[in-house]
Amino acid sequence: MEKVITILGRKQPYFNTVTSDTALNDALHKMNCENIRYLIVMDGDRFLGLLSEHDIFSKTMMKQLPLERMTVGQIMKTGIPIVDSEETVENCLKMMQLFKVHHLPVFDDFRFCGVVSSDDILQEAMQHRKDIFDEESDRLFSISD
Repeated sequence: MEKVITILGRKQPYFNTVTSDTALNDALHKMNCENIRYLIVMDGDRFLGLLSEHDIFSKTMMKQLPLERMTVGQIMKTGIPIVDSEETVENCLKMMQLFKVHHLPVFDDFRFCGVVSSDDILQEAMQHRKDIFDEESDRLFSISD
């Protein structure tokens, strides 16, 4: 299967980022305008964490915290498992399942390269579905003939 760096090469080179001191309302507005599910939290070139819709909902809405007084840094997810740019897509999927996450930050040495999501992996599988699925169905059909 493909390497993570191949998936990142197909994605837009633009990162949707915020800083940790960004107001949560502003981050939500940006997510809504860009029609995205997560933001990358950066301090200059340094990766700090991720802010996802799920994080916002589970940490503010369910606890009825005031959005207008919260910052991204109070809600963002840190301590996320990271992957190397040469990691296989299959291993990324295993890591996502193991740690119950939908996004993995990708690094090349210590340089942040981007984020691979479970949606990215699903798209990768769909692009290679002939290699993955059709081979199995071809084998099944040849047995029944």
